[in-house]
Amino acid sequence: MDKYTIISKQNCSFCYKAEELLKAKEEQYELLYIEDEPYLAKLLGMADKRTVPQVFLGSTYIGGYHALEDYLT
Repeated sequence: MDKYTIISKQNCSFCYKAEELLKAKEEQYELLYIEDEPYLAKLLGMADKRTVPQVFLGSTYIGGYHALEDYLT
């Protein structure tokens, strides 16, 4: 079963909300912080994504918090 990956940033309210949403749905996930993994910020920029969270399910791109919310409902 694929798990979710949240590309996040410290002190990001929507990142926190994405994590809480996945917890509430009892979904498996991992957090990757751009402060800890600088290449993530570069990759997001190359993909023209300038905000966090960016959420994936396995290798499938979901989007930001609102897209995750829509995906799970």
